[in-house]
Amino acid sequence: MRKSKSRGFYSILFYSILFYSILFVSCDTSFNEPVREYFEYWSTTCQVGKVEFSSAKTIINGLENLSAKEQIQIDVFVINPKGFKLLQKGEGQCFSLQNSGATLSYSDYSETQVDPTYIKITAKLTDASEGQTITLSGGLYPENRTGWSESQLRESAPELFTSVSFIQNTPPDNIKNLRVPNEFFGATPKHYVSFEIPDQSLNRNKNSTYKISYYLRESDGSVYYKGTETLSLAENKNTSGSTTFLYYFDGQEDNLFYEYTVQVIGPRGLKSEVYSTIPGLGVNELNEPTVTVEDLNGLKDDDDYECVEVENENDAVSFTAVKADEGDTLTVRVDGSEVASGSYTVSGIGQHTIVAMSAKDGSRPISVTKKIRIVKKQKEPTYAAPENLNVTEETGGDTCIEAESDTVVSYTITAESGCTMTVNNSCGNTSVTSNTNTHTLTLASLNGDNSRVNSLTVIVKKQYCTDKTFTKKVTLVKAIQEPTIRIYKNSGNDIITASSSAPEESGYGDYTCYDLPLTTSGTGNANFEVTSGPGESVSAEIDGSPATESGGKYALRLGPNTVTLTVTKANCTTKTSTKKVYIQGLLSDPTINYTGNPDGTDSRGNPVYKFSYLTYDEMPVSVTAGNKGNTVSVKVNGATKAASGFSLAPDSTSYTISVVQSRQYCKTTPAYERTVAVKIKPVTVTSGQASMKCNFGDAGDENEMCGSIYLGKNNTYEEIRSFDETEFAQYTWVNFDSTSKTLVLSNTRDSICYKSDGMYEHDSTSDNDDCANASGTISLSTLKTKPSPFTYEIWGYGNNPIGLRIVLNFSD
Repeated sequence: MRKSKSRGFYSILFYSILFYSILFVSCDTSFNEPVREYFEYWSTTCQVGKVEFSSAKTIINGLENLSAKEQIQIDVFVINPKGFKLLQKGEGQCFSLQNSGATLSYSDYSETQVDPTYIKITAKLTDASEGQTITLSGGLYPENRTGWSESQLRESAPELFTSVSFIQNTPPDNIKNLRVPNEFFGATPKHYVSFEIPDQSLNRNKNSTYKISYYLRESDGSVYYKGTETLSLAENKNTSGSTTFLYYFDGQEDNLFYEYTVQVIGPRGLKSEVYSTIPGLGVNELNEPTVTVEDLNGLKDDDDYECVEVENENDAVSFTAVKADEGDTLTVRVDGSEVASGSYTVSGIGQHTIVAMSAKDGSRPISVTKKIRIVKKQKEPTYAAPENLNVTEETGGDTCIEAESDTVVSYTITAESGCTMTVNNSCGNTSVTSNTNTHTLTLASLNGDNSRVNSLTVIVKKQYCTDKTFTKKVTLVKAIQEPTIRIYKNSGNDIITASSSAPEESGYGDYTCYDLPLTTSGTGNANFEVTSGPGESVSAEIDGSPATESGGKYALRLGPNTVTLTVTKANCTTKTSTKKVYIQGLLSDPTINYTGNPDGTDSRGNPVYKFSYLTYDEMPVSVTAGNKGNTVSVKVNGATKAASGFSLAPDSTSYTISVVQSRQYCKTTPAYERTVAVKIKPVTVTSGQASMKCNFGDAGDENEMCGSIYLGKNNTYEEIRSFDETEFAQYTWVNFDSTSKTLVLSNTRDSICYKSDGMYEHDSTSDNDDCANASGTISLSTLKTKPSPFTYEIWGYGNNPIGLRIVLNFSD
């Protein structure tokens, strides 16, 4: 433990007085009695000399302030020439600590007489008495006065007692975890200082303030003091309620890291040790970002703003802003307002300021300014032709004006207000410069051509804009002419000329009539072809419905047709014309179909048709219309017959066949007549095997027969066999040889006749027996009903009948 300088001083003073007192007494026996009494008193007693505070303390406004962070120590220096023990009170403390309310709480109290002149008092005060005035009071209890009460001592020796006061004023606790986080404070671009505040439940820390200074270390390492603020807890920027104090200075530059010192100032003016943050690396120097505006036109306005042109007033101009180095943060503002990163644009006619600023933690932001003026481009001029003309604007922007060959066309060009222009026309190689925004020129005319192109070049000038060149092609187009038509037969290329007469059907006198032969199949479509002018396109309707086009031709049906022709031409007014056409059919002669074949003529010169009587009783006849679909009426010798089929009897007089045809929309034709004679085809009959049966005599016997057998036609006979005692078995058919005969039947009335004649049985022992001869006739009409070959059988009637058979083969 260190020794107090005051204690040493008082020891020296005490022994000096004692020394000189002895010296004076020994040297001068006549020393005054009062002086002797004084020295005798002080050499036999003691007293409090001085009280000193030796623990941590400070003086504020002349008052001792003791820190209670450690034990307090109070040193009492006494005058004690006899070297008495001075703390001999017996029970209790000789000294005590009290506050004004007598509520002082402390611990570890001790009072010790270190040596005869020095008493050390220590105690541990609590935070509860922080800021209070505390008084040390008490006195010495020398060993030569034991048993004396405090009141006796105070009365007899008040110099033994003392009282001294001090203020308990402990310096505040220091902050903890002082640092500069590598982040911004909230949404601000400011870095900040952070530290943990002392325990606010302790009186020594309550209502403390915080003296914060900040410094900036530049890139060359130089450190510059920037300012100091003393802050209360209410100025803590941390609003979360935690014990962390966060703060930045408004004067800090964005993005930069600062260095800070922090000192706590207690509620009664005592200060903690100054803490500093770790030294930083210094301000980093950034490279400038670049700003590039697209499509600058190279011109500047009077304020040196670069000009860029847009089509429309609200069109946006794109620009790029690029930071120089990776890791920089780029902020872009247009006219003072920040814009989102990515695709940058600026819009609005007039002047604009673009500022691109690069920032980075620990770096001072650096910015680049770009000044531009947005101007509206010259719009293409408007163009106008006279209102009485048909004007068409094509998709590509070309203009077509419909005009007749001799029409003179004026054309007006109007640019935006404030513009001037020069107009060139390649057709005629003319050029005109106008100091106003409008110009009227005369276009080159058609002069008989189908079209004429006027190629215009318009150069428009405007302040702050580059000259804008517009091209305009204006074409004069010849108006549509009336189309013509040609009518062809069916699908061929044979032209039908118009008939000189009107259609036969009533009600169509105003139609042009064309006669059209119908085909045998009954078709009757004419076709028409349209001839129009160059560049013209024709569509056709027939009776209000689109006409069918094939190979450039359109079909017309029989009868009345209202043909509507619609002619179009690029950039011309569509024209429609109507033509009334009547296609009148011409009917072909009918065909009379005979079943038989022609074979010469009759006596009147009429053709003779012969048919197979073996197949038909009468000759079938039908009539085929000259054109399929015609209505046909047939009469034979004045009697109406069905065209589908009728028959003509043979061997009659001649027949006159009259055919009349009709059809809608067709021209009436005279009756078609033919006179014919009808006969049968000759039927040839050839005889074959003949046989005979004798139904008389005894069975099993044979007869010797005599007589003749005859065959002929129409009762004209020829012998085909004779018998002379020829034996024939009884009651059975016996074949016999005969002469084969061929008979031709040419009329339906012809017949075959067959008979036996003179037949008898020869009897050598008695008379001959006559037989009943067989005889018969078969008509052609009957024969035709039989199959060929046919066995014809006949019998005789009477005694001794005989039967005959003969096979007839017939055909026509």
